[in-house]
Amino acid sequence: MAQQNPYGPNPSDFLSNVTKFEVIESTLREGEQFANAFFTTEKKIEIAKALDDFGVDYIELTSPVASEQSRKDCEAICKLGLKSKILTHIRCHMDDARVAVETGVDGVDVVIGTSQFLRQYSHGKDMNYIAQSAIEVIEFVKSKGIEIRFSSEDSFRSDIVDLLNIYKTVSKIGVNRVGIADTVGCANPRQVYELVKTLRSVVSCDIECHFHNDTGCAIANAYTALEAGAKLIDVSVLGIGERNGITPLGALMARMITADRDYVLSKYKLHKLRDLENLVADAVQVNIPFNNPITGFCAFTHKAGIHAKAILANPSTYEILNPNDFGLSRYIHFANRLTGWNAIKSRVDQLKLNLTDDQCKEVTTKIKVLGDVRQLSIDDVDSIIRDFHQDLTTPALKAQLTNDSDVPAVVGDVKMRSAKKTPVETLSTLKKKNVFKSDISVIKEKRFFHGKQPRHRSDISIMTLPSTQTGYGFQRGNRKLVKYESIPVKQPGDNQVLLKVEAAGMCSSDNHILIAQEQGTADEFIMGHEIAGQLVNVGSKIDTKTYPIGGRFAIFISRACGICKNCRKGKDNQCVGPGSSQGFGITTDGGYQEYLLVDNLRCLVPIPDNVSYEIAAVATDSVLTPFHAISKVRHLLGPTSKVLVVGLGGLGLNAVQILKSFGCYVVGTDIKQEVAKVAIESGANEFHTDLHKSNIEESSFDVSFDFCGYDSSHKVCSDFTAKGGKIMMVGLGKARVKVQHYHLARREIDLIYSFGGYSQELSEVFQWISLGKIKPIATLADMSKLPEYLDKLGKGQVSGRMVFKPKL
Repeated sequence: MAQQNPYGPNPSDFLSNVTKFEVIESTLREGEQFANAFFTTEKKIEIAKALDDFGVDYIELTSPVASEQSRKDCEAICKLGLKSKILTHIRCHMDDARVAVETGVDGVDVVIGTSQFLRQYSHGKDMNYIAQSAIEVIEFVKSKGIEIRFSSEDSFRSDIVDLLNIYKTVSKIGVNRVGIADTVGCANPRQVYELVKTLRSVVSCDIECHFHNDTGCAIANAYTALEAGAKLIDVSVLGIGERNGITPLGALMARMITADRDYVLSKYKLHKLRDLENLVADAVQVNIPFNNPITGFCAFTHKAGIHAKAILANPSTYEILNPNDFGLSRYIHFANRLTGWNAIKSRVDQLKLNLTDDQCKEVTTKIKVLGDVRQLSIDDVDSIIRDFHQDLTTPALKAQLTNDSDVPAVVGDVKMRSAKKTPVETLSTLKKKNVFKSDISVIKEKRFFHGKQPRHRSDISIMTLPSTQTGYGFQRGNRKLVKYESIPVKQPGDNQVLLKVEAAGMCSSDNHILIAQEQGTADEFIMGHEIAGQLVNVGSKIDTKTYPIGGRFAIFISRACGICKNCRKGKDNQCVGPGSSQGFGITTDGGYQEYLLVDNLRCLVPIPDNVSYEIAAVATDSVLTPFHAISKVRHLLGPTSKVLVVGLGGLGLNAVQILKSFGCYVVGTDIKQEVAKVAIESGANEFHTDLHKSNIEESSFDVSFDFCGYDSSHKVCSDFTAKGGKIMMVGLGKARVKVQHYHLARREIDLIYSFGGYSQELSEVFQWISLGKIKPIATLADMSKLPEYLDKLGKGQVSGRMVFKPKL
């Protein structure tokens, strides 16, 4: 017998709708009543699209009779063709109903006050008038073939007999649902259960509940209502609304996922919750509370030593929610006087240092001493750990570290280099430990297919890894790609994994790196930042359920820390933490080799079963980059939008496909006539090599995307973007571009820069590809051809995206 979920509904409670609830999302109705709220039409559309993408069942809008703009906004959102049903909230009055049904909504929510307070001081009507008005409005709305809900206002301060009588009346004439509203937030869970249970016995339609949070009971009341037989709960993002608001969407998701995880995950895109809350928080100019369920700054942060120890052993010890369900990470707050040695040991491992347990305990004591004096930062702790480690390092070992540093040797025309080391595990000590013996073996699936794990041990065989490999990369002073041979195949440490590179994409940025010779760049490293492959070995502390041998992963380029404020907001391409300027294949070793050691697990993004390695590699940059840029102006895109794409290389062609998915009219331009055919095949409505010589008028595009980044491409965007339009600068062709400053300012054109994308967006990109919404174009070649094609790319002789496979 399956074990009962202790946090879920009682199986014997036949009234419960906990496992089949729906949400009516009211940010654009109740949320508009929040003191700080002022939503422009564009912002309403952006929020509505985000709510729809999240998966809410209904979106409720402000009454179209509230103002002329409210009516226009209602009509505009109804025309978006969203999956969520659109409702509008009106008074129980025929004048309101007539206007509402003309906007194109899927349903109307009718409300009227029934408590003695509201009947006396609000509308001044008795219950007979309320019943007659309700019948008239309901029958009219039903005649239009759309949904209708009737709700009392201030239900919990209304007479129970009056309530039941009016609900019986409207139920008999066929409303889709009746509503209970705790308008002043006075109800407690016991009162909610009794009223909903009683109402459930007298109406045959669904029950909807609306709870204000004046006394802090909105979340508990919502869950209790579902237990008692209600089916729909009114929510808003961050709970914004009149006074201190209503049941928050995120908090309700937290409560419900503990009751029925599979149901919630199947309906709602929980990984989009943080972006959704950030969107609304920015719109109403508030910060997300530090203790906000799920997305609060401290939601998955553990500080006390005893907590940290247990969490490192088993997260379930101190977590009822899994941050992975929401696309988030847990954090151990080790920089404080309450820290424990287990947390410090974990940090020591992250720093790739080698300390015994007793030494970790000793350095923990030093950290606690300073923590008693003042507040600590991560840098404080790292400094203490490193100083402690350095004091332990003997003069002989220091000399060994120096001798084993990354010094290149020359054999003929081929470069060789040693493996990068941690301060203790040098190349010499690794050799003494036989780490580089050719008979090193890792577990690999015999019949691996699309990353699925073997069911039985008999499905596993042994794969022998080579001791050395070939790679291509950067060397200080050399503006051409350098071939390295005899690079040691490094084995993963406790918290590392080894990825067998199955595909690595070529990008114009590769030539930029070679030509720029920036001083911040390492003296040499393996290049290639578009990477996909399968795991062939993992460290001893790796969760093999999340990172299985044979698992298929792509690499998110940025080596983001996951700790800084930007990373916690999901904006990990804007990381400001340690190593924020580093990137795989850009400043540290990348994918132009056979095996890549990955020491930042946040950068591993699973590849869907039906997406090839070649396409996954391309997606990490040439799809993610335009996807991110387009997301910045997503609210402006639709069937009436006219969009210009300048530069139809790998990024531009993928941008065309993404833009067409929104129904935009897309015009592409590129100086190369030979890309015309593939541009049209990708969905472009028109193609031109020179817009100034075409029949297209200047100032005619709502949004222009510059995927080149040159003076000439920027001028095209400046000339052809309409007044009040947007120019998205994405291409990095030139370090400095001459901006048409006066030209843009006079016409109030926004110039917006975009770089890369978020790791969570990469997961979304993979889903789009998996569903066939984007079909990236890639040409596969053996990696030995890389120098030849990179040279051609620099001369403009390569179209689309090239992908290379070691030993094709």
